[in-house]
Amino acid sequence: MFNIRDLIRVYMNEAGEGDQAAGSEGEQHAEQQQSDSTSLLGGDPQQQQAAEPFLASLPEEGDAEGWGNVWNRLGRPETAEGYELPVPEGDSGEFAGAASGKMHELGLSKSQAQGIAEWYNSQQSQMVEQFNQQREQQATENVAAIRKEWGNNFDTNVAVANKAVSAYLPAEAIAALKDSGLGTNPHFVKAFFKIGQSLSEAKVINGEPSQSGPKSTVDVFYGSN
Repeated sequence: MFNIRDLIRVYMNEAGEGDQAAGSEGEQHAEQQQSDSTSLLGGDPQQQQAAEPFLASLPEEGDAEGWGNVWNRLGRPETAEGYELPVPEGDSGEFAGAASGKMHELGLSKSQAQGIAEWYNSQQSQMVEQFNQQREQQATENVAAIRKEWGNNFDTNVAVANKAVSAYLPAEAIAALKDSGLGTNPHFVKAFFKIGQSLSEAKVINGEPSQSGPKSTVDVFYGSN
């Protein structure tokens, strides 16, 4: 006699067998994927050789040759000249040459060395600019102080001082006087003004007959006996 329960049981058994088969196929597929993934990541480890590290280990302290090899691998030029450091306009390049040698000794790469040199040159340029600005400011203040002291005689007295400068100083000394900023120093200006006065025609000092011609520098500063 047909029983509906038997029919349901048959269908359930078939479904179970199907699930088992599907599960088995799924496991096989997963294993295949894992195998493929392993293969994509390098395959069988026994068949693959480990890549050589960039640096297996660091040299010992004091191992000049070992550290030299490290610096070379990190980009140090073969020679100090290979840095090609930038040299500011008008500079002799002496400092750049000395710096190149030290940078090569320390193992810097070319990009590191050039970066440091550019930064140093920039700092030096700023320092020179600041120094020139300060010197110009000081010169302006010096001239204002002398002008205030001499009043209407300023131009005349400066001309007298310049007469002494031309008479006693060679061209190199005059250039150094200007470059150093001492050309506006009140002490120097007044000193050369006194010297310039001695270059005038004969004068009477303290009621004594005057001398012809200019006095010596010693006489101007310390008087004469």
